Amino acid sequence: MLPLAMVILIALFVLQRRGTAAIGKLFGPVILVWFCLLGLLGILAIVKRPEVIQAVNPWHAIHFVLSHGWASFVPLGAVVLALTGAEALYADMGHFGRKPIAYTWFGLVMPGLLLNYFGQGALLLTNPKAIENPFYLLAPDWALLPMIAIATAATPPTEEERFQQGLTPLPGRQSNWALARACLSSTCLTMRLARFICH
Repeated sequence: MLPLAMVILIALFVLQRRGTAAIGKLFGPVILVWFCLLGLLGILAIVKRPEVIQAVNPWHAIHFVLSHGWASFVPLGAVVLALTGAEALYADMGHFGRKPIAYTWFGLVMPGLLLNYFGQGALLLTNPKAIENPFYLLAPDWALLPMIAIATAATPPTEEERFQQGLTPLPGRQSNWALARACLSSTCLTMRLARFICH
């Protein structure tokens, strides 16, 4: 998948010269499909084990904090970051404003993520051995490669966003290609590190 990700990133930076609207038209539908698929996969698993919804009860979080003290803030902090993507959310608010981000977040992103997380929990209730990779095991076998392809296609805009804030002082074309090199390097390193960790 690394060569595909690199091709997508290069295409993204070539298109970027035409403005962010061109990128939005290209990647917006892909990201829409991605979050809808996340939610759908979650719903399909939740239907099989609806008791997973009991996790919404705040008593579970209170009990966790009371049982583990200060150590509980590490996993709870990870949950907040996993759920919100807070750093990207605030960066996007600077580009698009509060209303579009709020509509997208509450109407698409958060429901898709929550349904998927609950679906992973339901999968683990059904099959505890799925702990090795509940995200991809949530999808049927036939859907695994399409899910990986869509995830790869949805990644470049987020990769680009990560670097954009630090490179704004550079002049236009120089900034674009410096950003491209940083994103390509980061993607290559991240994918190789992920492959190393998984094996």
